[in-house]
Amino acid sequence: MFVARFVSPNLLHQFSGSIQLPELALRNRHTLLLLCFLILLAGTRVTPTRSDWERTFPHIDLNHFRFSDNFRLLIQLCWLALIKQNFTWQQWRLTRHLRAINQVISRFFTACRRFSATAVTAIDDQLEGQGVKRTANHFIPDSLLYIVLIVLTVLCLTVPFSITAQIVFVAVLAIVAASVRGVKGRLPNMLLIILSLIASCRYLWWRYSSTINWDKDLDMMLGLVLLMAETYSWMVLILSYFQTIWPLNRTPETLPDDPKTWPSIDLFIPTYNEELDVVRATVLAATAIDWPKDKLNIYILDDGKRDSFQAFAEQAGVGYIRRPTNEHAKAGNLNYALKQTHGDYVAIFDCDHIPTRAFFQVTMGRL
Repeated sequence: MFVARFVSPNLLHQFSGSIQLPELALRNRHTLLLLCFLILLAGTRVTPTRSDWERTFPHIDLNHFRFSDNFRLLIQLCWLALIKQNFTWQQWRLTRHLRAINQVISRFFTACRRFSATAVTAIDDQLEGQGVKRTANHFIPDSLLYIVLIVLTVLCLTVPFSITAQIVFVAVLAIVAASVRGVKGRLPNMLLIILSLIASCRYLWWRYSSTINWDKDLDMMLGLVLLMAETYSWMVLILSYFQTIWPLNRTPETLPDDPKTWPSIDLFIPTYNEELDVVRATVLAATAIDWPKDKLNIYILDDGKRDSFQAFAEQAGVGYIRRPTNEHAKAGNLNYALKQTHGDYVAIFDCDHIPTRAFFQVTMGRL
């Protein structure tokens, strides 16, 4: 009804005739209301031809235009304007309006990022001890803050939302995430982690409390299996956040000026049943590490006893160690290799972890 106020039947007939729509589409003219409204809003002076529409909207059949095609049209327009941005309509002025919308959105998020950068940086400086320090006689105890935080967290994760509230909630999370993205410091990373945990925990709570059918045995078993898999993925996500939430800002120590005084390093690459193509990339990258060649000894620890790996080690000019037995798996493989080598230091790379050239110069430090 909102669109119908802006589109007259004469305009609809004029538009449909310009692209030579069949009579079937004219009888279903209510499905073209949104389409004509977009054309009117764009302010085009030259109506697009049928070939223009078929090239721009190949997934929409104009001979059998349905009401759902309105949404496909709108999604396609948003995609062309906000993502692709490299299409050309020589006869259409719609691009000017779409680019204007894109500029408004970009300026909005740019302003949000500037504000977030200023506020987040100030808070981050305080957390790092560079700003205002917390006084001993602060009037709010830490225990009270923790209690309030826990209560608010429980309410945020467990209270059901209406459709409108859920849309607002997701929109706020998306705007905050887009605003702090790219801001330097630990606090922006923590905020993004918190937003991710809020969304994932709400989803997991909903899965546990509202989605399991306890009345039917088969539905319950299949639902619990899927729920356990999702819970495992959520736990992996939590553990990964614990590893990255507060990284140490350590500056690398410089090495002695004379490389002859640098220590010798034995670099182990253990493997068992991986393909040679996987191990080959790691070995070749290890040979390119910036370290004195006479002080870097690379070894392939082959627990799979494969002659092809031994031949590759000889070809690449690296060491090859094969133990007679396989007890204690990877730990036993490493312990056996430690008895065969005599370097000052030992570095262990998984067979699919490719090192950077400056790895040892950054990690060894002043000796």
